[in-house]
Amino acid sequence: MFRTPLQTETTQQQIYSCIIHHLSHNFTRFSNAAENQTPTVSHIFKLKSSKYVVGVCVVYIMKRRREFEMVASEIRSAIEEVSLLVVNLKTGAAAAVDDAVPNTAPVPIPAPVPVQTSVHIQIKPFLSLCNLLVQVLDKIGPTMAVLRQDIRHNIERLEKFYESDPSIYWDVVEILKKEVNEGKAKKGPTCSKAFVWLNRSLDFALALLELLVKDFGRNMEEAVEASYITTLKPWHGWISSAAYKVALKLVPDSRTFVDVLKVKGEEDDVLKKDIQNLISLLIPVLEQNKDILRAYGLDKLKST
Repeated sequence: MFRTPLQTETTQQQIYSCIIHHLSHNFTRFSNAAENQTPTVSHIFKLKSSKYVVGVCVVYIMKRRREFEMVASEIRSAIEEVSLLVVNLKTGAAAAVDDAVPNTAPVPIPAPVPVQTSVHIQIKPFLSLCNLLVQVLDKIGPTMAVLRQDIRHNIERLEKFYESDPSIYWDVVEILKKEVNEGKAKKGPTCSKAFVWLNRSLDFALALLELLVKDFGRNMEEAVEASYITTLKPWHGWISSAAYKVALKLVPDSRTFVDVLKVKGEEDDVLKKDIQNLISLLIPVLEQNKDILRAYGLDKLKST
């Protein structure tokens, strides 16, 4: 069930009123007792209890406010993260780097394409972008539960590897290089596989946003299915595909999905411009990542 901004605001006002009444009542009783030099254990306990109640309620309100703010700013936060990745984009279509590809797997580079000497993928903004994707998928509902879980696991795998030596593995390319050179990239749950599937998940989100931004009134189930068919389905086995088909019927309507992405009081046109901006930034980033995956021979991996 989706909570509207108005409902959230009303709930917070009710909690605030309850807190103020409860605290004022007990604080007044305690003050009166203190003036008469007869503060009782009961008065003190009630005042401390009031402070505890206030603390708990304030924490709850702050949490709900943060959740609402995250919902309201997901698209713009994603734009910020992608902008950090765009800084490291390589010019031209070939994203392979001279020293990043094992000698056993040379990468053909078209002659007219200019190639820089290095390319980097900053792991922190990339994983932040993926975390934002999880928040967006949460708005679609149970349909994307399996995909959300996979994304989280893949994020955690890359984070753990990064933490082993941040001075080196701040760059995803260094992680891929290490696993490929050691012959481990395609064996078991690796960071290379995690990077592959995170990019495919972002590709799915991109396809969905491209469809919705053209028409916010579009049938949501059809948009999700069309995005899945073109991005994830080619790499899913029958188990993953079957799980998706069962969950597809649970997607919300497009109006509900659009409303939870908007800032409170924001017009549709403003959200459209933000989404179009995100799309224009995300496309070249994902294209470069795909080039890197092709360079390492990781672009054809499939699931069960």
